[in-house]
Amino acid sequence: MAKKNWINLERQLKKRKSKTHNDKTKKVTPGTFIGYDIKDENPCMIAQVTSEHLEAFKKENITKFKINDWFVSFGQDHDLKFSDPFASHIEAFEYCKNILHTKRFTSLPIFES
Repeated sequence: MAKKNWINLERQLKKRKSKTHNDKTKKVTPGTFIGYDIKDENPCMIAQVTSEHLEAFKKENITKFKINDWFVSFGQDHDLKFSDPFASHIEAFEYCKNILHTKRFTSLPIFES
């Protein structure tokens, strides 16, 4: 059953990736996912690294990421932590499940003009 869920997630991400913005030059990123533990506490975020992320990481002297890596952020505002980079979103989901004990995820909406 779990494998089937991952396959469905893969299909959804591929569909999102194929959509384009109005300018037809930029691809929509596959998404950002917010994860929660069983008590809806201790949220984490999974995202694919963009140029905007790299700029923010550079300001914080974080140099381990490159564009299209996946990462997990977690912790409080004053003590935000970042995982090591992941090659795929599946690895990031597994990290959240196994290390952070995340039980469910939501994704941020993508609005099309």
